[in-house]
Amino acid sequence: MVSSAYAQCPLSFDPPVTYPGGASYASGMVSADFNRDGNADLATCSHLDGRVYYMRGNGNGTFQSPSAGFLVAGHGSTSLGAGDFNSDGNPDLVVSSQFAGAVVLLIGNGNGIFQPPVSFGAGSNLAELTVADLNGDGKPDVAVAAKGNNAVSVLLGLGNGSFAPSVQYPAGGSLPEAVVAADINGDSHQDLVVALSAGFALAVLHGNGNGTFQNPVLYPCSVPNGTPPTDSSPYCLAISDMNRDSRPDVVVGFTWRSGQLEMFWYGTVLSTAAGTLSPPILRSLLSPLGAATLAVADFNGDGNPDLVAANWAYNVFMLTGNGDGTFGSLLNFSGLPNNQYKAVVADFNNDGGIDVAVSSNGDSPPQFYVFMNTACVPPPPLCPDVSGDGVVNFVDITSILTYWGTTSQFGDANGDGVVSFADITAVLTGWGMTCN
Repeated sequence: MVSSAYAQCPLSFDPPVTYPGGASYASGMVSADFNRDGNADLATCSHLDGRVYYMRGNGNGTFQSPSAGFLVAGHGSTSLGAGDFNSDGNPDLVVSSQFAGAVVLLIGNGNGIFQPPVSFGAGSNLAELTVADLNGDGKPDVAVAAKGNNAVSVLLGLGNGSFAPSVQYPAGGSLPEAVVAADINGDSHQDLVVALSAGFALAVLHGNGNGTFQNPVLYPCSVPNGTPPTDSSPYCLAISDMNRDSRPDVVVGFTWRSGQLEMFWYGTVLSTAAGTLSPPILRSLLSPLGAATLAVADFNGDGNPDLVAANWAYNVFMLTGNGDGTFGSLLNFSGLPNNQYKAVVADFNNDGGIDVAVSSNGDSPPQFYVFMNTACVPPPPLCPDVSGDGVVNFVDITSILTYWGTTSQFGDANGDGVVSFADITAVLTGWGMTCN
């Protein structure tokens, strides 16, 4: 019998385990089941040599050594995403190449091996990309921040391993650093949210549902003392329903701003169907080097999205979400060997808990870190072998009938304290199970 419900658990992770990562200055990381074995794998890309590396997950929280790197488009790989871009059921990879000005597609064969890269022009000085269905045709598309053009480039996927020519949309300010997709205004169309690192603001580009986007709407980030700090900028984004009102919220992390996170929750304009972002809530992480990456998942099983952040000060933070747009308890893993660049979340050991992997922004040696979630792991199955012979069979039925109506452990197969019909059901459910 397996416990099917566990209320809120304390936030808890094992200390990180270090693995060789292949990628020096791993600016991008993504998780998917690239070899179709049912286990979550990892891929990273290197900003130093431009290569993409694949690490096979063993399904128990450990990973195999990285594959030989796939050279995509020279040095400067910045961001990594996954999706099925040729409709064959296998996850593929897309990489934004900063210096090549291209989104590079690596078609996956479904066995952890990828076909030669194909490049699609997308602008200048590319930064973060995001994968989403931007035109509602059921095929994944790509949006990428083009810092050199102060724009967002949109590449609509054709579903056959190629993209329509990229279309650029003004970002509303200078140096767009990150972009994420969500339906901000509730019209069932994907919108784009952009972090403007030089503009010290967020921009929302509302989608028309056909892969095109409206002019940006700007939302200034809160500014201490009314003056934007010269050593800080919006850098990374995450989207989830942080206050559980069924509308997506935006969390933005800053570089070099005393480790502060800023969160915009969602609001509506009553006279129209358009969505807006309300004034931000500021939260300090007590770190001098801001946030380099954000990811969201429910780590402690309370139904509220929690947050993981990592930065260049060798820290990884996990924060519990309170379900109202604020955060509660904080876990801080400090003193990691290298500073951090990208965090991803997935169940790496198939225990039902969401784990965290963080890539390193160093090269001595290339590595990544895995934090296993111990907060809400279901208990192991209760073996209904009441006879103690090591297998669930007719002997257990006989033992239940012998102790019927009592509280004997030799008949209580389901652990409820009394021998009854429920124990017969437990034995039939576990019939043939072997128990240690």
